[in-house]
Amino acid sequence: MLNTYAMSAALLTLMLAFGTVSAMPTTEWSQTFAPEEIEHIVNAVQTEDGGYALFGTASDATGTSQLRIIKLNPNGFADWIYTSSEDMDVVAVGGLATQDGGY
Repeated sequence: MLNTYAMSAALLTLMLAFGTVSAMPTTEWSQTFAPEEIEHIVNAVQTEDGGYALFGTASDATGTSQLRIIKLNPNGFADWIYTSSEDMDVVAVGGLATQDGGY
């Protein structure tokens, strides 16, 4: 009976032979946001234009949490930032793209 190491090595060899192990992905772009823009990202969805919509929260000057949605273009730059105007603490728990192109 083969030991676990030999079985793992044989499986890896088969995977490499049939091309099922792909190379490490490359970074297309990287973006950093200031805490006043968005502190906690709870979801990200790819948009129809190849960019992303980030959903999360950030604190205003008084410490109140506000909902934030940042729409990124395919190069990782912000097209627009939505900030909720409610005068209360909010918590983002998710986000999604709608069928009509909204969020």
